[in-house]
Amino acid sequence: MKYCPACNNTYPADFTLCPRDGTKLVAVNAWAEGAVIRGKYRILAKLGEGGMGAVYKAKHLVFDELRALKVLNSSLAGDDTLVTRFQQEAIITRKLDHPNAVRVEDLDQSEDGCPFIVMEFIEGVSLASLMRAKGPLPVSRVCSIVKQVASALAAAHELGITHRDIKPHNIVLVQTKSGEQAKVLDFGIAKLKDAHTSASPSPSLTQTGLVIGTPQYMSPEQARGTPGNELDGRSDLYSLGIVMYEMLTGRPPFVADSTMELLLAQMNKPPESVQQAGAGLRIPDAIAGVVMRCLEKNPDQRPASARPAPAHSLQRSSKPRRWSPRRQRRCRGSPFQGARWSSRPRRAPCTSQPKPATRERALAWCNRRQKPSCRRMSHRRKFRRCNLPRLDLPSTAPRF
Repeated sequence: MKYCPACNNTYPADFTLCPRDGTKLVAVNAWAEGAVIRGKYRILAKLGEGGMGAVYKAKHLVFDELRALKVLNSSLAGDDTLVTRFQQEAIITRKLDHPNAVRVEDLDQSEDGCPFIVMEFIEGVSLASLMRAKGPLPVSRVCSIVKQVASALAAAHELGITHRDIKPHNIVLVQTKSGEQAKVLDFGIAKLKDAHTSASPSPSLTQTGLVIGTPQYMSPEQARGTPGNELDGRSDLYSLGIVMYEMLTGRPPFVADSTMELLLAQMNKPPESVQQAGAGLRIPDAIAGVVMRCLEKNPDQRPASARPAPAHSLQRSSKPRRWSPRRQRRCRGSPFQGARWSSRPRRAPCTSQPKPATRERALAWCNRRQKPSCRRMSHRRKFRRCNLPRLDLPSTAPRF
């Protein structure tokens, strides 16, 4: 690709002069800042780079809005099968319209033949950076993040999309008017990596360097090399369980010196209990149970779907209730003083309405009493309970 320093437009590599102003074009290896792609996207900065391509921050010149451009590497752009798969995954991901998933807006090809995906630009902090700065997160915040991520995964699984690379780096937290919102990145990219490695002559994880997923967050099926078309949403739930484990305890469940040891641990080694790993952090039993169920080695023992699994059952048990002040006073000096409890079910609110009290019913109720003092006291209690104003009794009624 060549770049015009006068008009900031880009052209194919076989161009020598700019067709607009005749300026001599300059060859560039990457998209330079200020370059205009396809006449409508001005490159502002380079956000990151990986094995499959790079991500740029760009400005839409017509809409005057920010966008993120994910560009396939020029070395991979010559593979027609990979480019076709790249386009298909972009089309499928475009159908995923969920508030907790990054929205795909367009698919195009640059002047030098590299395909790129246009996505919404989100400005926030990644979950990996947050955990690195804060350490273990509060249980209530963990529940909020996991609920949103699980909701996005459930919507993707219903469309037949498996992420296969759930990790803290692919979860971005954005501050909105309604609070903190989690966004899941890179849907469909793992399948693209799978297509590239399966087409290579030696699909070895260590030789090609293109790992289908991240070993620290891989499911046992991925670690065993299960083909991508045989994986389902339960593989993503295992990776989400590892992310939950790390958010609660501050460290992942498996740590090894080499990639092979890490893959063997993912396949065979049972993880340490969340409450043992996070001793002193007061992790509720219900949440620990959800995490350990997601980390089951057998996919059949994990939640079948992300919809009812961690997304639904966390909020109520994330904030254990305390004894009421009256109960604390009664238990003062006993073994139950200051106890916390969350498993006791709440009493259902009463929905029945009391019968309307009339003057005749109140008088009849008062006359059934024996003692005058009791009648007077019961009469007042009755009207307080019925929430009616005090009535003036007739002259024929007994005087109290």
